[in-house]
Amino acid sequence: MSILERKFAKTYLNTRELAALLEVSVATIWRWKKTGYLPAPTKIGGMTRWTKAEIIEQFPELANDAA
Repeated sequence: MSILERKFAKTYLNTRELAALLEVSVATIWRWKKTGYLPAPTKIGGMTRWTKAEIIEQFPELANDAA
């Protein structure tokens, strides 16, 4: 596990937070999820969440901004 993965391993983002981070709409997040462009989210108490580490891995250009 990389340092980045350890730092963000338990940090979760909801759909709105992820959309804001990626500067796209919530609808785009759901579309990207459906097409497999985003990593699979986790369900926590019926709520959809993405781990920040997986998002940073998918979009490494965000690594400096997300810290």
